[in-house]
Amino acid sequence: MTVQFKKNINTLVILYLLILPHTVYSIINSKDENMYFLSLLVVMVLLFVNQFKSIIKTLYKAELLFVIILCTLSIITSIAHGRMSPGLAFIAPFVTYIGYVFIRNKSINFNLKIFNVVFIFLYVYFYIIYFGILPDFIYRSNFDEDLIVFESASSNGISIALNITLYSYLILNYFFKQKRERDIFIIALINFIFIVIQQSRAGLIVGLVLLFISIYELYGSRIKKYLFYVGIPAIILVATFSDYITNYLSLIGGMSGIETYMANERKFAAVDFFNGLNINNFIFGYSPGTSFNGLSYTFNVFLDFWSTYSFLGLSIFVFILIRRFILWKKYKFPIYYFLPFLFYAFVESWFFPMYWDVIIYLLIFVKHEKFSKFPI
Repeated sequence: MTVQFKKNINTLVILYLLILPHTVYSIINSKDENMYFLSLLVVMVLLFVNQFKSIIKTLYKAELLFVIILCTLSIITSIAHGRMSPGLAFIAPFVTYIGYVFIRNKSINFNLKIFNVVFIFLYVYFYIIYFGILPDFIYRSNFDEDLIVFESASSNGISIALNITLYSYLILNYFFKQKRERDIFIIALINFIFIVIQQSRAGLIVGLVLLFISIYELYGSRIKKYLFYVGIPAIILVATFSDYITNYLSLIGGMSGIETYMANERKFAAVDFFNGLNINNFIFGYSPGTSFNGLSYTFNVFLDFWSTYSFLGLSIFVFILIRRFILWKKYKFPIYYFLPFLFYAFVESWFFPMYWDVIIYLLIFVKHEKFSKFPI
């Protein structure tokens, strides 16, 4: 195989196993789910066999310890609840660690340009099944759009797919230094336009943050110069279309409908979580299947992490995050790379456990070279 072909295959493995599973799961028919999960298992086993020497030879001690703690706590909480936690709670940390070792293996190269192809496919697919059949790009109060999108997700799945895939692209580009900043900026801009049409409030905030990060990474120290040339026209445009912007924000935030209903449901789900606490579920979290104001989870990464991995697990996770922020100078990624994760963390349960947790592991654990010899 040629070097370029190997790079492409390596990148496709990351995408298929670690980045795109939720998107693919949302797209495919329910009858194909078992076959798809089987294919993920096959890819995971093949990757484990391929990376076995690296896993044994290169131990990332802090990362491995965190994985072992999560897996152990998922078993303990299952015993305490008298029923098994979802399989992803136990399997995801191991898959994440294997993917983490794969990404950090210096003998393996990747071609991140494949992300561009993925986004082209997503744009075409989402236009065909969703954007191309909307009665209006902004006003569609009597149109039940969730019925036309996915079998396993609402239309918010579009913004999540676009944002998380771009977030992964952004992080991996920074890690590998492949200089795809211009591509990422263009994709971030297109994503934001699509999300404005789709009207996910959380998606809009995260999409805007990703756009700002992409602009900063593209222009760097020249940002002040470009702010003058871009900022003045932007202010003029905002002032000119202020009425339209106000109406749009009112539409997605103030009007009654599914989006507003879900926002209220999420708030009361968190309230339900705290109101229902007793000694047992304070320590071990809630049993699988517990309803929070009619929802199966709280739409909050930290509260659902608590239920999955116990209060001890949550305490360890929060400690790791706080320590990471305090000692930020030792680590490779700037703090602002955490913003999309933190924004999503309080309105969606899209991390821990999830397929793409590996990108958050990179943010949390990867240090600058001069500090990499220290295990903690």
